[in-house]
Amino acid sequence: MEFGVKGKVALVTGAGGGIGGSIAQYLNQENAFVYLIDRDEKGLNDVLNNLPNQELAKVIPLDITDYNAVKTVIDDIALNHATPEIVVNAAGIAGLNTPIFQLEEEDFNRIVKVNLNGTYNIIRHASLHMVELGRGKIINIASMAGVAGSNLFQSHYAASKGGVISLTRSVAKELGPKGINVNAIAPGVIETQMIAGMKSEAKQDYFSKIPLQRIGNPEDVGKVALFLASDLSIYMTGQILNVDGGIVMA
Repeated sequence: MEFGVKGKVALVTGAGGGIGGSIAQYLNQENAFVYLIDRDEKGLNDVLNNLPNQELAKVIPLDITDYNAVKTVIDDIALNHATPEIVVNAAGIAGLNTPIFQLEEEDFNRIVKVNLNGTYNIIRHASLHMVELGRGKIINIASMAGVAGSNLFQSHYAASKGGVISLTRSVAKELGPKGINVNAIAPGVIETQMIAGMKSEAKQDYFSKIPLQRIGNPEDVGKVALFLASDLSIYMTGQILNVDGGIVMA
């Protein structure tokens, strides 16, 4: 099947992690040129070394919360290579499980700065070039916590991802007339480093509520991201696709 991403430049943040790495893998195997972006340089190189087309990828260590650094990187890609036609915001962090009445301001701000501000920084600078080009696909990784709220004392994380969802819908309305599709994926519990510290009883509790009866894996999200990046989703924008085994509806 031809997905229509061959030869396009893609930018994937959080590419050193499980979900971002999987998305980069799917885009790369379909012959898109993928810029792998993350603060974790070792993680980036591990992903790069496992790509099927390593010559169609480049590692860029970057802190996405640095507004000016993000601008410099994206402007450089657009000037010296090509405008990124596919932008995936997969970078994100989760905080400790903390009741709202114990949650410190700095912990709340740290989560929002990465998950929401970082997503904004990438969209802000990439969209300028996409508008000039007249086309593009932006895919944001939200969370089921942003859709339904969190019951694991993760109000800061849920708030940041709820912001990503609202940002997605608003930007989709703004950029649709410019030929740019903006959608989001809301994963459920995915087997990544982010849930490595989750207690076994919490995992079991989630497992018992999932209609598909399994924890998700990064590939489940990567395949949907490829669909949203492809020509198959050309008439979709402002959508939030739950990739959660059905837990939000359960």
